[in-house]
Amino acid sequence: MKIGVTVMAHPKRRDEAYALFDILSKQGFCDVSITWDSENSEWETGSRAWEYLSEVKSDYSLVLQDDTVISENLYENLTNAIQNIPNEGILSLYLGRVKPHRGAVQMAFNHATSLGCSYVSCKKLLWGPAIVIPTNRIQAVLSEAKPLDKYLYDIRLGMAASALKMPIYYTTQSLVDHNDELGSLIGHQVNQKRCAHKYQPNVIKSWNSKTVKIF
Repeated sequence: MKIGVTVMAHPKRRDEAYALFDILSKQGFCDVSITWDSENSEWETGSRAWEYLSEVKSDYSLVLQDDTVISENLYENLTNAIQNIPNEGILSLYLGRVKPHRGAVQMAFNHATSLGCSYVSCKKLLWGPAIVIPTNRIQAVLSEAKPLDKYLYDIRLGMAASALKMPIYYTTQSLVDHNDELGSLIGHQVNQKRCAHKYQPNVIKSWNSKTVKIF
């Protein structure tokens, strides 16, 4: 499976971006790059990242943010996750413990864990650290998201997916985590540490197609 990946990065996080690039370059991704922020705008950087990946000859595309933590087994786990996803859509590799919709997410995660489900689904895209889109759908998503300039990066992508009737899934075992020690560049700090419900680095995970809805 061909998967292209880019890190959307702010110049203030140059070291972190290059560290991610180094780890990714040692895996099976067909194209690895960094998309640098030039206007201090999450959407501008993110949309350029997706535009770039839309031109890569790949099956799927992954955009990582520069404050993610990844493992040396990301590519292997990601290919297995994609192969088992119930329906083609947007896949988030991060399921967070804190806002938004903390209670609903917690209940869905607990239910999914008890049933051994590999995914939870939602009508919204709740987080943006690691997002996967089929490469042949990127331009359609961007076209739907472009007019939604009142909304944040991840919300815009989620609303575009909804308009296109693309399901949104999250891996219950997150394949990335937050490096929350870096803080937020866009004012997303919260009282509790931003982290995934379940992140186990350097573990090859087992996958199935079972899914629980958040809402």
